[in-house]
Amino acid sequence: MKKINYRFKRSLFTVLVSAVLGLGLFLTLTLAGEAYSDRIMKNITSEVFRFHILADSDTEEAQALKIALRDEILEKYEPFLTSSRSKAETAAFFEERIDEIEKLSEEFLAKKGSPGSVKAEVTKSYFPVRRYGEAALPAGTYDCLKITIGKGQGHNWWCVMFPPLCYTSGTYEEIKEKGLSDETAEIITAESPSASAEIKIKFKIFELFNK
Repeated sequence: MKKINYRFKRSLFTVLVSAVLGLGLFLTLTLAGEAYSDRIMKNITSEVFRFHILADSDTEEAQALKIALRDEILEKYEPFLTSSRSKAETAAFFEERIDEIEKLSEEFLAKKGSPGSVKAEVTKSYFPVRRYGEAALPAGTYDCLKITIGKGQGHNWWCVMFPPLCYTSGTYEEIKEKGLSDETAEIITAESPSASAEIKIKFKIFELFNK
């Protein structure tokens, strides 16, 4: 009886030790994953500038106006955006032209027969995971040019102004030409010259801990 009791205690002790070690390993991996996620997100947001436009409402007319204004903005500033060499340069360019953008937007809407207010600002917005051709940006809060039409209560639209994924297929080569770091280019395109499978795994790990 004593021998059975001893074996039971020994087994229980082994289980408890295993559980503690397992929990310790889990916490270590979790903290490491979160640290990796934070570092990657900081790297990406420090190099990427996005475009966010909100429709007045979800009516068919309001959504059509949103898309039309989007096209107008992207067409007007394409020469600059396709030649800009950094996020800082892009952000500064639009910060200096906020009044111009608001005036241009309101005049454009008036020509379309829908006069109303427009607010433009360089700010931060949350974006879900978004794919641009071959590239995919993780969900997170990014600096952006944000344009709000009227009440801004309709579905929104977004793209990336730097690097200019609004105009490209988002390949690794195109993004690298814009001067992004190797890691950022690899993460958002899920590819690299030598380790595409590894980068895809990194992106999945990042998304897991970012959620």
